[in-house]
Amino acid sequence: MGAAESKLQFRQKVFQLYEKPLTEDDPCWSLFFDLVDTPEDAFNLIHPKDIRLIVEKQVENLRILLRKASELIVSKDSNQKRLMNAVRILTRLMPYVFEVEGLEETLEPKLVQSIVELLFTKGLTLPPGQGTQYIIWSKGVGAKDAPQATRDEIQRRTELLRLLMALVSKTLYVGPSQVLEAENKWLEHLTHHLEKKAVLALLCSLLNTVLVYDPVGNLPYNHLMFSDLNEPLVTNSVHVLVALLDYQSEKKEGESQISTPLTDIEQSSSKQTPAGNLFRFYAKKIHRQDDLELLSVGLIRLLKNPVDASKAYLPGSTKKISIVSDLLNLLWVLLTTNKRFLDYFSGTQQCLDLVLVLMINSLEARSEPAKLGSLRLMVSLLHVLSQQRQFGVLLNKPFQVSLNGVLRQIPTFVNGSYADFVYLSIFTVLSTPGPTRPAILHLQESYLVVMANLAPLITSLTQTTANKLYALFSVFSSPRFLFSKPHHHKLLQQLLYIFNTMIQYQYSGNSQLVYTIVRNRTKVEELIGLTFEKALELQSKKGKEREDGFQPTLEWFEQWKQGLPLQVLSILVQTLGQRMEHYCTVNQINDESKLLDFVSKETMVGVLPQPHPLQVCVFVYSNPMHVWFTSYFWGCVYLQSIDTMSQEVMKICPSIWAGSKISLFQVK
Repeated sequence: MGAAESKLQFRQKVFQLYEKPLTEDDPCWSLFFDLVDTPEDAFNLIHPKDIRLIVEKQVENLRILLRKASELIVSKDSNQKRLMNAVRILTRLMPYVFEVEGLEETLEPKLVQSIVELLFTKGLTLPPGQGTQYIIWSKGVGAKDAPQATRDEIQRRTELLRLLMALVSKTLYVGPSQVLEAENKWLEHLTHHLEKKAVLALLCSLLNTVLVYDPVGNLPYNHLMFSDLNEPLVTNSVHVLVALLDYQSEKKEGESQISTPLTDIEQSSSKQTPAGNLFRFYAKKIHRQDDLELLSVGLIRLLKNPVDASKAYLPGSTKKISIVSDLLNLLWVLLTTNKRFLDYFSGTQQCLDLVLVLMINSLEARSEPAKLGSLRLMVSLLHVLSQQRQFGVLLNKPFQVSLNGVLRQIPTFVNGSYADFVYLSIFTVLSTPGPTRPAILHLQESYLVVMANLAPLITSLTQTTANKLYALFSVFSSPRFLFSKPHHHKLLQQLLYIFNTMIQYQYSGNSQLVYTIVRNRTKVEELIGLTFEKALELQSKKGKEREDGFQPTLEWFEQWKQGLPLQVLSILVQTLGQRMEHYCTVNQINDESKLLDFVSKETMVGVLPQPHPLQVCVFVYSNPMHVWFTSYFWGCVYLQSIDTMSQEVMKICPSIWAGSKISLFQVK
């Protein structure tokens, strides 16, 4: 039978599914698993409208098909074509199964366990042999060597991972308010009930598949001449890994209570019984220097790929990967899961490379409404890193990257550090006009927290950075800004904390900032002398009507005004201002460089109050943040599945969820 005839016959069998009831022993069931040749066939020959007609008219037929497919997988049918067709058909049906309450109960309970076993089955996803063996796919974390995979084995791994993603994607079909409470039995089984050796093999296999991926190769333009089967495998490995590590049941099990590190991730003799998410438990225990280095180098090499590709000598000669958002999701769950990895990573050169990646992508995302979710994740990553002392120290390294492309958006600075780069990039993001501005305003406090955490460790800022920080102060201290929202005074308070910290802890190195503040002391003096009546008078002169119903009161004003930490700036502008005026008068100079030299040599010891205690604002992974990240992650997965891919990749990875009724977010 030719390919065209097989497809026609398959379509006829699909029609039968909603035209009449079929018995369990009807011969047509076998044909569903014999006539398909590729994932593309399964998706093209079973249309969304077909599935909905079956649900509407003959739902029992759909139950039988689901049972037949899951039985083939659980029994590990020896006929590989039938087995993989069962995988393909089930992958196609699952999104629509979740649309109908109770339909997923038709599937075999051992389904996900069987899929994991198939991922490590000899002759299917591993080199020829018999049975299941939990061999890590690629060398790296937990494995010094690994068998070479064939193209067929890579494709089967990809298809099985896609089925896993389809099964655990029930999250897409619940509302945002139900994310934490809604049952996801397939994720629950994967993360809580697999054997330890299966968990370790799958965790390390997925990690290493990502870490060793080389999209570039040895020859320029090779991505235009040869298809890359590893790309869909890596993409699905990242997705499955993040889904597993992100999952936390509502009970908040005590997985974090066990902290004994594994001496060998493959052959741990730990007798403790882990509680909670097993993948989080074992990911948290990765601690060996070599493994932490592999994680850092591998992830950052891939995250830098688009930046490096844009610098290639031959235009278009280097492949650009399209999974930067997915890799940032993976980095997020690893840094927030494994404290040892965070401690190691925050002091490496790779961390500086990440800063470059985060700022470039933030500058690109700030004006695009569709990318505002990534902006929130990136500032959250900066927040987590800013808690680490060594990260702040690291940012004092000279910044020697050319400001090309998107980096031209930030103000030009000379002989600066990574701290200048971060602060100026944040200033540029916060200054973004246009339709994305309301969303960016919600991130202002997060960005200020990052700058505040870093402030005591920044030894020197350029004049450009100092000027932009003071420009922020000019905005935040204006009555128009302060009286426009009830919480805006908190932003001013945070910025004052940044100034005070730099002055009291890094005075000599930050003479540029001190000089800028004193030279423009009028704004400081106006804030110190600001009264409620004066602010209202200035507001009325602007003549702008308030739209949000907020009405400032004297009690509200006095409450926050009295709490502003203005003592340091008040003494600084008064004392140092007088000294500068005296110096200029006596020496008859008005040379900025000499004034800067004068400020750097002046001491304020004994004049300024004792330095305030440092307060690191720690990132709290709250339930709302967890709901947001889970929703954002599945949004990334959905968008990745419908993005335009090469024809070769589309044959293996047709979009799983396109056309289904997503509830987690709005699909336009």
